[in-house]
Amino acid sequence: MAKVRHGANVNDVEVRAGGMPLFTAEHFCTPGDDSAPLDGDYAMLSEVAPMGRKVVVGYLDPNNAPLAAKGEKRTYSRGGGGAVVASVWLKADGSATVEAEGAVTIINGAGTFELGADGTINLNGVTISSSGVVTVPASLVLAGKQIAAHTHQITSGSSAPGPTGPNT
Repeated sequence: MAKVRHGANVNDVEVRAGGMPLFTAEHFCTPGDDSAPLDGDYAMLSEVAPMGRKVVVGYLDPNNAPLAAKGEKRTYSRGGGGAVVASVWLKADGSATVEAEGAVTIINGAGTFELGADGTINLNGVTISSSGVVTVPASLVLAGKQIAAHTHQITSGSSAPGPTGPNT
């Protein structure tokens, strides 16, 4: 549970050392790592001298085998039962893989990209279904043209004469 202690944001966790009763220790990890253990994870304890206070400096997931090779970084989350439900894997060959049972969303100040759990892509409101159907919102304007109701008059070729229908 998150607390402020001596002006610093800290995360306390309850741990059991051997057969001893539960006690509370501060959870230490690298900056930028915002992780909390599941019940049943093994904790690595260290004592802070000279206070004698114990702190947790890492955890071991006893149920999921490590997959990262030398030089790689893999971060994952687990559902309530402990199974991996999402991961980011930075591989030694320079590739990166993001896997998730749910949606994958990338957000910045200018827009949003989402790959839905059903395979649908949503890029700032333009959607592409997993079967390749593109849907453009009526409000989308591109180079001064409203895309959804934009038509072209065809004067020659196999479709002449006549306009095409609105883009959908």
